[in-house]
Amino acid sequence: EGTTTISWLFDKFVMLMVCYFLVTIIHALARNHHRRRTKPAMD
Repeated sequence: EGTTTISWLFDKFVMLMVCYFLVTIIHALARNHHRRRTKPAMD
């Protein structure tokens, strides 16, 4: 019982980390893309 709970928690933790990692990458890419698009207008 204890080991299954630990493995379940670890599985959820890994999923959360992967989701957070993907969201962070997407945000960074979107920010860079937005900055690249708006830079010529500012110049």
